Amino acid sequence: MLGMVICRHLYEQFPDRREGMLTQQKSRLVSGTTCTEVALGLGARDMILVGRGLQGIPDSIAAALVESLIAGIYLDGGLDAATSFIHRCFASELKRSSIGEPENYKSLLQEETQRVHNFAPSYVLLEDRGPDHAKEYCVAVEISEQRYEAAWGRTKKEAEQKAALNALLLLNPELVEADDG
Repeated sequence: MLGMVICRHLYEQFPDRREGMLTQQKSRLVSGTTCTEVALGLGARDMILVGRGLQGIPDSIAAALVESLIAGIYLDGGLDAATSFIHRCFASELKRSSIGEPENYKSLLQEETQRVHNFAPSYVLLEDRGPDHAKEYCVAVEISEQRYEAAWGRTKKEAEQKAALNALLLLNPELVEADDG
């Protein structure tokens, strides 16, 4: 129910956004982390009684409570009531999603390579350096056995994002420019 209402909201609010970006926003909005934040905003932890073994309410239980409330409202009052509850309780999270997020170049590159080549790019760890507490990673993107300019990052994820950007700038720079403007 939550996913459906959020998808509909995002689709109606942002008809010009790419599918990949809408999917990322939806995933973030229906995540356990977001549901836990909503539970805290509702004061839901005060409504839960736990046995002696638990000192506090785990985030997963708080998130599940929000999903259960939504299901109960839907079963009792129907789709309109559940939608109203979600829009009211997720208002600040929905507002944040209207600002948009910095682009995920890995997702952009994957969409582009699947559209053009019908498969996803691969990421190759070429090197790492530095002590364990301050490692840096060098990653390159490979598409159809062609390797693109490698990039360094403080995490593998950061290096992959930078490498994906390097590949996009060569493959379809308009995608990156359209996203920046």
